[in-house]
Amino acid sequence: MKTPTAGLASRLLLVTIGAHGLVVQLVLIRELMASSGGNELTAGAVLAVWIAAEAGGAWLLGRAGASRVERLTAAAVPLAVVASIAAIPAAAIVQVLLGVLPGELLSVPVFAAVAAIVVFLPAFTHGGLFVLGTIRHAQDVRPDEALGLGYVWEGIGTVGAALVVWLLLLSRVGPVALVAASGVPMLLATMFLGRRPWPGAAALVVATGVAVAAAVMSADIEKWGLERRWTGQRVVSLRSSPYGKVIRLERQGQQTVLYDGAPVFTEPEADPVFADELAQLALLAHPAPRRVVVLGAGAGVLLSVLRHHVARVDWVVQDPVLQSELAFAAGPALAGTFDDGRFRSVVQDPRRFLEETDGRFDCIIVTDPVAFSLGANRLFTVEFFELCRKRLTDDGVLTMPAPGTVTAPARETRAILATRLRTLSEAFPVVVPVAVDFPLFVASGQAVVLHPDTLAARLAKLGPGGAVVNADYLAQLLDHFRQEQYRQAIAEDQSGKVNRDFTPHELLQNMIRESSRASPALAGIYSRVAGVRAWHLVAIGLLLAVLLVSVRAGARPSEWSTRVRGVVSVGATGCAGAGLVTAAIPVYQVRFGAVYSAVGLIMAAFMAGTVLGGWLGTRAGSAGRQPHILFLASELAVAIGALSALALVRVGSGMLFAAVVALAGGAVGFQFPVAGALLAVPSPAGRAVPVGHRAGLVTAADLVGGVLGAVLAALLLVPALGFGTAVVAFVGLKLITAAAWVGRGAFDISGSPV
Repeated sequence: MKTPTAGLASRLLLVTIGAHGLVVQLVLIRELMASSGGNELTAGAVLAVWIAAEAGGAWLLGRAGASRVERLTAAAVPLAVVASIAAIPAAAIVQVLLGVLPGELLSVPVFAAVAAIVVFLPAFTHGGLFVLGTIRHAQDVRPDEALGLGYVWEGIGTVGAALVVWLLLLSRVGPVALVAASGVPMLLATMFLGRRPWPGAAALVVATGVAVAAAVMSADIEKWGLERRWTGQRVVSLRSSPYGKVIRLERQGQQTVLYDGAPVFTEPEADPVFADELAQLALLAHPAPRRVVVLGAGAGVLLSVLRHHVARVDWVVQDPVLQSELAFAAGPALAGTFDDGRFRSVVQDPRRFLEETDGRFDCIIVTDPVAFSLGANRLFTVEFFELCRKRLTDDGVLTMPAPGTVTAPARETRAILATRLRTLSEAFPVVVPVAVDFPLFVASGQAVVLHPDTLAARLAKLGPGGAVVNADYLAQLLDHFRQEQYRQAIAEDQSGKVNRDFTPHELLQNMIRESSRASPALAGIYSRVAGVRAWHLVAIGLLLAVLLVSVRAGARPSEWSTRVRGVVSVGATGCAGAGLVTAAIPVYQVRFGAVYSAVGLIMAAFMAGTVLGGWLGTRAGSAGRQPHILFLASELAVAIGALSALALVRVGSGMLFAAVVALAGGAVGFQFPVAGALLAVPSPAGRAVPVGHRAGLVTAADLVGGVLGAVLAALLLVPALGFGTAVVAFVGLKLITAAAWVGRGAFDISGSPV
């Protein structure tokens, strides 16, 4: 007998499964990136492993019969909670077990192995739990509504978790405590499902105790894992913010600050030459610098600038936690600058700062040498350089380092330098590549004099303060023959492209450069990616269309062909949905500033759309009894929802941005229950696919498509072709799969007229 209490228990289970899965996924992506200095490449690898494992769990446990659901759930929930908690310290420890050195650049195969070990079990159990929860919910609702309602309730948990994490917890609660706290409600919900043998009940109680203990000891567990990773280093500070994760290490009096796993500052300075040369060459490139702004985490550069006679220095760092830890690590040297009347600390996105400030500067110094992520690419585009020129005085200069060496730079490095030169030249009439102990670019609206004698005279006026640069050093560093050789090497490279906000060519080139050192085979793949053009996508689309038409060939398609096309369409929808969200994140950052504080908002908006769309699809499928017509409508809705994302580039506020993302999510969510209803149509032999099989099949198809969309958007379409082309590609994909359902007989799998 179905009771309200039983229905409530299954709904609560699905809600808590969705919440736990979202929290674990976000935390593990962040922890794995923070343990290896990752970017979209590593995030894409983690996401790929997560969704693949989740799809496997959904498909495998979807084969379970209704009689075994409660027993399997009672076993899978404790396993999921304990595995998720253990995965956080494992993110650091697994690298030690695989022989990876601290700070070592991981090749993609090694990182994929690390991600697979860490992520597999939490993801596999989460995918399986969704299907088990849906099968259990089918006992309390109409079978034809079970898949859609399961999707809705799980989505409600995902939305709620995204909002809570975004608004309250991400920067206030440690990752172990966050994961453990999200697991307790799922454990409690499982206890209300019904009677079970004592081993299952004991496992639930033990897992609850483990989760509570882990939440209490969260910081100690995390520090223990990190100290195993950074052998010989002591973790003295471990802090998260809405923007990133900051770790401060100490060893024999030396302090090192890691930001999302990458070292950004060491005191005593490990490489004082870089900071001193960058600061002083920037100041000496201007005849009489008075007002200077330093953009980025280069505390050493800031200290070098303040040693000279300048009137005002603004230090702009986006993350207040990072700035605070840099101040602690630098010790008295940096602490004294806060009492210097010339100094102003600004906690703001550097690009937003330049947009909103009323001042003009003699020198703008960018401290980061390369775009290591889609977010960082914003400080290396022609749009950013044009903004810098507006904020410079008439003879003001922009200086920024570049990666690699100046002596026989590798082909991959020359490509980045050529792109940087071409991009700067779009915004500035004068751009001078300079070979110091690293590649340096100086850009200005007027002619720039970099003769050693001139710079030596300017250095005397600025006052001695540099630890490295003096008149003799300048004469050797700026040797005419050396500079001409270097500039000729850059000029001969014809691979440079203009780097733009929504077409991040330099990021792709840096991915090629980084991969060439860790995984030459992958570098070759990325080199081919750089050559991808729009017509290649058109050719692939035509091939897919031919294949789908071949599958449905014949006046009356078979049961097999209809289900194949249904699964392909659901996979294509998952691909489009995940790809659009992945592509929308850097667009949000370009338009509104820091995206990390708004990832929860974007995720919540998309998932809220899927929940509403899933509910509407469930209701429509239940009332209309025409899943074939609804499925075609859902295909077109996804295409229209994806097309609306083109407006995100230019139009509206942050909330309108979220609304458009929610619209795309609604179209994706609408199709999920409709696909389940389509697969439920009995075959000519009277066979109907069981709820568990349908849930596993549709979920696996959606997830596999999702991983393809996320990886394609982050690692191929956006870097190589730009955001607009990526959106059009996803729209085209859905139009192709929709076309496979048009025409007489396209839906009939029962033998009745259409």
